[in-house]
Amino acid sequence: MTDKAIMRKIYIEKRKAISAGERKEADLKICAFLSHVEEASSCGICAYVSDGKEPDLSSFLDKKRGIGQHVYLPRALKGSTPLSYEMAEMNVPSGSLAKGAFNIPEPGEKSPLLQQRDYENMVWLVPGVAFDKTGSRLGRGKAVYDRLLGIKPRLTIGVLYECQLCESVPCEEHDVKMDMLVTEKGVVRCALKTGE
Repeated sequence: MTDKAIMRKIYIEKRKAISAGERKEADLKICAFLSHVEEASSCGICAYVSDGKEPDLSSFLDKKRGIGQHVYLPRALKGSTPLSYEMAEMNVPSGSLAKGAFNIPEPGEKSPLLQQRDYENMVWLVPGVAFDKTGSRLGRGKAVYDRLLGIKPRLTIGVLYECQLCESVPCEEHDVKMDMLVTEKGVVRCALKTGE
């Protein structure tokens, strides 16, 4: 088993150990901190829908959509190998999204797509298995977000529970670092990305 695989197993278990009550309280705190991040309050947002174990951002996203902000979510590309995603607009409340890949809600087929040229103008809220304070992120190992974030976005924010914060995440050249992390305990501004 590789270092990443071992670390992935450890931090998935840590995240699973959070009780439903603790998770709900932490989700509300994370959404409140996100509301105070200026960039996430004023720009278009690319986010995700929780798989039930990741922080649930639905209240934050519904609020942003309700005030006319554009919110985009991953939508699985049918028949893609490896599984790839495009970003489509959340044009209905989060509770009305259709079930997509892995039974995770996603925008319907008629929802407008975010054009690749606009990826760099968005604030990206990114889930993961583990993060460190330099902004390194450990995902599920499928490189989905590394592909989506290939064009340098305006701002990347890792969204996680405090128990997912670790000393150091093994980082490869293609791994996209986060600019900032948000947990239920607050906001962490990360070290500058390589080359900046």
